[in-house]
Amino acid sequence: MTRRSKDHQNDPPDDDSDGLFVFPKERSLSDTWHDCIACIRAAGVEGRDHQVALAAMMAARLKKMGRIPRILIIGGNGSGKSQMLHAVSMAMGREIIPIAGNTLSPSGWEGLNLRTVVTPGLGRSVIAIDGLDSAVCAPPRISGNTLERLEHQAQDLLSLASGGLTPGQTPPLVATCTLPRLRIGEGCDVSPDALREAGMHASVASLWTPIYLPPLSPLEIVS
Repeated sequence: MTRRSKDHQNDPPDDDSDGLFVFPKERSLSDTWHDCIACIRAAGVEGRDHQVALAAMMAARLKKMGRIPRILIIGGNGSGKSQMLHAVSMAMGREIIPIAGNTLSPSGWEGLNLRTVVTPGLGRSVIAIDGLDSAVCAPPRISGNTLERLEHQAQDLLSLASGGLTPGQTPPLVATCTLPRLRIGEGCDVSPDALREAGMHASVASLWTPIYLPPLSPLEIVS
């Protein structure tokens, strides 16, 4: 992404231009993410403010592109996942339905589940799940009961993502995951295969646009 040069200030902007930065008309979600990184770096924003600004810009771009995002924010403890989860959700300009992943139970089991938390009238809300690991990611050692639980949770998530729980509306999904066994590809790319290998249920691994947050340095944490 580049600033519009003086020689081209009178040229007609691209359809997806915000007046300061020029966005090509057709971009993949991955390309849009890297475009946003370039914008924030050019502005000189650092530390946690960098992450929040980046998240907000990404969400705003997706909204302007008319896409229903399913963003998975991946990172270790202290990397700013929860902060970015909130920033992305806020930037979409909708009511936020916050859900703690470790409080969810599969449909039909005792406790809260996606079918009871996300009712049909909430289809235009942003569903923000903090800690998706405990819902649809298997630990290295897994028992039969845990496996059955993951299967049911994955089906609930698939139904939510397809609009099955909110007829007539498909809500945006934003979630966080730690995934300590995840293998990060070149350029911090995360593939569905990598998510599956890290323990995510195979049926939901391809739902997401993954965003990997590298660990913050002590200086960045202070800032």
